[in-house]
Amino acid sequence: MKDGFIQFILGIIGTCVGLLITMMFSIEEPQYVGESFSILFVGLINLFWFIPYYFIYTKKGNKNKLRFLIFIYIVFLGPFVCLRLYYRSFNTEKWKTEINYRHTYDNHPSHINGDMVSDIINSKMLIGLSREKVEKLLGNNYYLGSNNNTGTTLVYFYSHTYIFDGCDKLNVYMVNGKCTGCEFAGCD
Repeated sequence: MKDGFIQFILGIIGTCVGLLITMMFSIEEPQYVGESFSILFVGLINLFWFIPYYFIYTKKGNKNKLRFLIFIYIVFLGPFVCLRLYYRSFNTEKWKTEINYRHTYDNHPSHINGDMVSDIINSKMLIGLSREKVEKLLGNNYYLGSNNNTGTTLVYFYSHTYIFDGCDKLNVYMVNGKCTGCEFAGCD
């Protein structure tokens, strides 16, 4: 049990160090980048204590301690894998109605469900829609930005409670009255 306690403490330390490194590399990136980096760095840092114990237990043939070692490693890495695999689908009603009026940008309150932005972008659900249809889906809580393609940009400010949220705006590009694309913005 002494080894298990030491491994648990090393797992805590490795996870904290991995998260600190993750924050250095992904503080101003979309949340999926931070989630991916967390798996990478937490997994790699925790390998520094995992590998020596793995070889010791394998050499001694101690299968129970080896199983417990793998269990401890998974306990510390598993939540980050689950966080990365979690995919929240876009829900127009939640997006439009759940607003944080205390968190504003340019006098525009933020949409609370920022974790839906990945689905909005990846599904390409807005491509080809008119401005009226985009407003029907996302609401009219946006401000106008400039667009290099001689159009306008509808900028939706958002937030959510995840630790990895370096971006805070969704840009919806409109050219000739139609949506031509959307992307994360505010990642400075």
